Amino acid sequence: MKIKPSIKVSFLITMLLLGAGVSTMYSGLMFHYFIKGLNVATQDIMKQIGNIRTIPDKQPVAGQFYVSEFWNDVPEHIKIKFDSIPTIEEGLAVEAEKTLTGYPTAIFFLMQVKNNYGDKRFVYRVVYNTDPMVKEMENIHIDSINIILMIFVSTIFIFYLFTLFIFRRISRPVEKLGNWAQSLNEKSLDEPQPTFEYKELNQLAELIHKSLNSVKEVLNREHDFLRYASHELRTPIAVMRTNIELLTKMNRVEGASDKQVTVLKRIDRASMTIGHLTEVLLWLGRDDSSELDTQDLDLDKLVSEISAELKYLLNGKPVNVLLTTEAKRLKLPTTVCRIVLANLIRNAYQHTQSGIVDIRQIGDQIIIENTSDEDETNSVQGELGFGLGLQLTQKLIKKFGWQYSSQTTQDERNHVSVVIFS
Repeated sequence: MKIKPSIKVSFLITMLLLGAGVSTMYSGLMFHYFIKGLNVATQDIMKQIGNIRTIPDKQPVAGQFYVSEFWNDVPEHIKIKFDSIPTIEEGLAVEAEKTLTGYPTAIFFLMQVKNNYGDKRFVYRVVYNTDPMVKEMENIHIDSINIILMIFVSTIFIFYLFTLFIFRRISRPVEKLGNWAQSLNEKSLDEPQPTFEYKELNQLAELIHKSLNSVKEVLNREHDFLRYASHELRTPIAVMRTNIELLTKMNRVEGASDKQVTVLKRIDRASMTIGHLTEVLLWLGRDDSSELDTQDLDLDKLVSEISAELKYLLNGKPVNVLLTTEAKRLKLPTTVCRIVLANLIRNAYQHTQSGIVDIRQIGDQIIIENTSDEDETNSVQGELGFGLGLQLTQKLIKKFGWQYSSQTTQDERNHVSVVIFS
């Protein structure tokens, strides 16, 4: 499972890493200057010792420091630790004698100084790990490390609290913006836009508000078009239906040729389709799908009826229709079911120029499979088109919570549509 990145987590981690980096850098500087401070203090002591006028013969001065007037007077075990004679300008020279593990067993301090009388002196000292001063320096060193660690941890903690405070201060208006955007609907879009403390967030809120207003206007225009179109179509459809019925009665009395009867039946079916589509268009313009009545529907009979009604689409085509049904009664909106099945069956009939159309109804499941003997990519749509086609079919199925799937082979010779009314 892939973890989605979070602005909050990324911000906190970034700030904590930044704080840790800054604290580590300053802790390192503190330790560096602590050691440097010890060296400077030792160097000052050795300069003061170098100011003595009389040099004691191989006797320590001021504790464990020794003074020699000439380089040759410096003990051999000290001279061999240094590659060259330290100059006055070089200041304090420090060398260490270590074990194989790197632990120092002795530290050698050597410095050439020029005293107030103009005389040059060599001041040196050897500190062994058994010296009580070493233990004292270790304790001072450990205390200093502990202080540096305490400062480091305290800095990280303070930096974390500061980061958390800043993030909460910023995140509250962001969360407020998110909640406001999530609560927007058709009614709340007309309310005044709230402020979100920061200029950038207010600009983002204004952009969201304008975008949703644009979507609202488009949807309103679509609903108005569907509503007006369906209402305006009712009258001419009623006139068509009335005149078709009148022509049918006249043909029965006066008689008509087979061709005239065929044309009249085709007009009759087309007018019925237009009437059904108008009803669905009017319903699609509403938000409440419960306004479309449901009733007990024999699904097997509806499939057989629609298949027979649309058989005229196969006139003149070498297409074999296989129809398999079983008794199944469901409570469904008849008009919508008719439109969905008519579109799917019409699609199969129109796209098959030669071959087989297999329609199977198994319980609440309808399977429509059309297999063509030739490439159908350039087939011509029938005279009645696709109604609202598969887009309307998918929209209706989605709105009622039904299930739909469709598969087509690469050469478009085989197409399978499955719809489940449950």
